[in-house]
Amino acid sequence: MSRLEKVRFDDKISIAHSDNRREIYDPATILGGIRGRWYSHSIITVLNDNVILGEHYHDYTEVFFTPTGGFKFMLADIDKLDNSKHFVLSRGSRILIPGYVAHGVICKKNSVLIGFGNIKFDPERIFKLNGKMASIF
Repeated sequence: MSRLEKVRFDDKISIAHSDNRREIYDPATILGGIRGRWYSHSIITVLNDNVILGEHYHDYTEVFFTPTGGFKFMLADIDKLDNSKHFVLSRGSRILIPGYVAHGVICKKNSVLIGFGNIKFDPERIFKLNGKMASIF
């Protein structure tokens, strides 16, 4: 199985209650159904439209969840950057990105992204691609 085939996308997860006023998410279920131990890595609030984040890969697995906003994830196996997949996360969506899968994200203003990893956060394990993903944007 290729690394890209191990990517997992789930939509409308973790909703504890929804009505015409709001959606309430249960934080305890954001990682539901995904095995392993997970550590909180980040909560990212996007301040401008069309911001590009990421353009890197890790040697560990990450999960991202968005309670609000919109994100377009571009993913590619680091050994074959021309072999890519795109996923759009909207509120209530999550994506699991295996190690050695490069990812870049185009973000909408005022969106929020919550990140987890299967190791404690270590910036030394982030490997930048320095523009090599431009061909898949």
